[in-house]
Amino acid sequence: MTLAATAAAIEDREEALRRQADRRYAFQRMLAATDRVLWRLEELNRDGVKLLPPGMQRQIREALTELPSACLAMLSDDERVQKVLDSVFEVQEELLALYVPGYERRSAETEAEPVNTASPDNPEVRIRKQVAQALRDNDGSASWWALLHMLPTAERELLPSVLEAMEAERLLRSEAVTTGGRRYSWTGGEE
Repeated sequence: MTLAATAAAIEDREEALRRQADRRYAFQRMLAATDRVLWRLEELNRDGVKLLPPGMQRQIREALTELPSACLAMLSDDERVQKVLDSVFEVQEELLALYVPGYERRSAETEAEPVNTASPDNPEVRIRKQVAQALRDNDGSASWWALLHMLPTAERELLPSVLEAMEAERLLRSEAVTTGGRRYSWTGGEE
């Protein structure tokens, strides 16, 4: 084999290895892209912003261009932050279903429960108990992200008001963290 043929064979092999690595890490890149979009939407939601800022819908679509069309079709064009946030969680769920063998989707039937405001089965009451238990189980603190992800999608929009009420009752305190999110700490008491 000549030197030129050897060099060409090496280049071909390197290109094949790059393509293989691209395929292998595509899922991680796509999941990371959805996580970055979720983080920004959760910040807006936490800050009480109801509508997406101008141009953000376009930025979200640009950030997620690598995703399969089945995932992109699930992305909401709504201008309401909560609707888009929920749709990105659905996109992420679709992505997991496509790329993770054996992944089981959450069904709407397992997430939705009847709301009775006089009952301990009221979602806000359940969320308060879950937050209290999660904070106690996790050395007394947890991030906004962790608390949000322990809830069914249908109840996630209630988390900001529940945390605010619990903070006002001095059951927990929050602090900003360097990543731009919030961390919540249990201050004591029974919930």
